[in-house]
Amino acid sequence: MEKTTEIFKGPYTTDGSYIYDCNNQMCLMVGDCENYPEEMLNRICEILNHTKPTKGNPGVSAKDGNIYLDGDLILVVRGWGYLTGAGCLNFSVEEARKIQDEFAQHVVNCLRGEA
Repeated sequence: MEKTTEIFKGPYTTDGSYIYDCNNQMCLMVGDCENYPEEMLNRICEILNHTKPTKGNPGVSAKDGNIYLDGDLILVVRGWGYLTGAGCLNFSVEEARKIQDEFAQHVVNCLRGEA
C-alpha cells in the first residue's frame, strides 16, 4: 500500500467528475455522473484528505479497480497511462494493475473509516 499512496498522494481535489492527486494526476472518476453529484466527490476528497471525520460506511467495497457502494459502481480508479506510459512511470501491466487495486482498497478503507 505504501507504493500506492506515494504514487497517488493527497491532498485530493475534484472538478465534479474526477478526483486528482497532489500532482494534478487524475486518479478517480465518478462511476455515474447523473446519480453521484459533485457534492459526493467533495465529501470523498474531505475523507481522503482527513479534513473531516467520517462515521464510515460498511457498504463500500472494491473489485478490479472499481469502488462500489451497496453493489452500485461509484468510482473508477484512473491513471493507467500515467502508470504504464514510457514517458511516465513505465510500470508493467501487472504492477500497474496491482497499484490500481491497492489504491481502490485504500479509498475503500478511508470511506469505511478504517484508514
